[in-house]
Amino acid sequence: MVVGLVGTTITPWMQFYLQASVVEKEIPKDKYNLCRLDVFLGCIMTDVIAFFIVVACAATLHVAGPHDITDASQAALALKPLAGEFAALLFAVGLVNASLLSAAILPLATAYNICEGLGVESGVNKKFSEAPVFYWLYTLLIACGAGVVLIPKLPLIKVMIFSQVANGILLPFVLVLCCFSSTGVN
Repeated sequence: MVVGLVGTTITPWMQFYLQASVVEKEIPKDKYNLCRLDVFLGCIMTDVIAFFIVVACAATLHVAGPHDITDASQAALALKPLAGEFAALLFAVGLVNASLLSAAILPLATAYNICEGLGVESGVNKKFSEAPVFYWLYTLLIACGAGVVLIPKLPLIKVMIFSQVANGILLPFVLVLCCFSSTGVN
């Protein structure tokens, strides 16, 4: 679970997405320090929020709630009697926000990386006619993600934990590759 927590907080795909967005926005080298500051502040904010989510859930669910939660609706309902009706609503809104973000950003990061690897044009600032492979790939990845989520009886919590652990395992390799590529070491 610790590897999964690290993998969901510092995701490998995030490293590639940041690089692709800096390239697409054509940020000059003299502005890299501002980019780094933006990334560091964003990471600190998300880590602080994630920490308090873990503490709040542990304080409520572990002490007086159910311990065998198998899906998100059970977690939201478990919070309701312990922390009030708005806690369940806040959990639901946060879950929808995280779902929409990941449904848009993960396929986008993947499309950027595949197109970059294939040497084809990519970017959200491009027209469809300028980057058709990128847009078709992005659309296909969103559709595939939606298709997986709609599989009946798929244990989504287990799938989510597996993907987070996979992120945590891949993270050291990605960070090493990012460090070598940003320093110019081949």
